Amino acid sequence: MTNLGLILNEDEHYVFGDGTVVIKSAPGHTPGHQILYIKLAKTGGVVLSGDLYHYPEERPLDRVTDLDFNQEQTRATRVMLMHS
Repeated sequence: MTNLGLILNEDEHYVFGDGTVVIKSAPGHTPGHQILYIKLAKTGGVVLSGDLYHYPEERPLDRVTDLDFNQEQTRATRVMLMHS
């Protein structure tokens, strides 16, 4: 199976060069996991994070499932996301 996705060489890739669509490295859940940040004109920023969180309880309780590739990296990614 061929992976046709973009492999980041840096922490962020500005798709259009203006910050409206940004691919961000989000290690922890799986090797090479990435999230997409979209800056919408009317509503502001939206993050498409896939399954960075599996259950609603994980966020307030700071829990990471055993399914994550690296739990500490997942926690660091979540902190980065909350402060972006």
